[in-house]
Amino acid sequence: MCIGSGYTYSISDWDILCIREKGILFKEAKFIETLASADTVIFDKTGTVTDGYLKVIGSPDIDSRYVDILYSLTSSSNHPVSLAVKRYLEENYPNLKLLELDGITQIDGKGMEARYGSMSLLGGSDRLLQSRGLTFNSSGRYTNYIFAVDDEVIGSFNLEDGIRDGCKGVDLSNPGRGINLEVIKAYRED
Repeated sequence: MCIGSGYTYSISDWDILCIREKGILFKEAKFIETLASADTVIFDKTGTVTDGYLKVIGSPDIDSRYVDILYSLTSSSNHPVSLAVKRYLEENYPNLKLLELDGITQIDGKGMEARYGSMSLLGGSDRLLQSRGLTFNSSGRYTNYIFAVDDEVIGSFNLEDGIRDGCKGVDLSNPGRGINLEVIKAYRED
């Protein structure tokens, strides 16, 4: 990184060296000074700090009678949360069957609904359930996918995004130096 000679900034030479070694480039030196005086840094977590590849964590409990139905519902979507649940099912349940669902509808920012025979299916966020008058106590730490049949929650999944290689070892909970760090998750609105 070249910022010119004869500069006097409150950010130290050591900080500049560490920034350069991390592969961070600034178009102009004034951005470094602005960063040095910042008290809050906001990241769009997806793709900036994380690798954008959601994974189901833990061992969700789901009634085996509904696994093929859930698999069929998640197979009907290209949303990253649905795809992560679908991958989890493929990795953990052998011999999955793709069933024909009716009335598949995407509900922007919430999830999807469909029908299988006489069953009404919902799959998505807690906001989707709330919009239908249902309640579910989801974890605020994780992205959640909740599966309901006929207004009864059948299973829920906690998902987490992996940290990008260049960001591993970074403690996002306490950046230090009096800086407040805010991380925005694109997968849910809080």
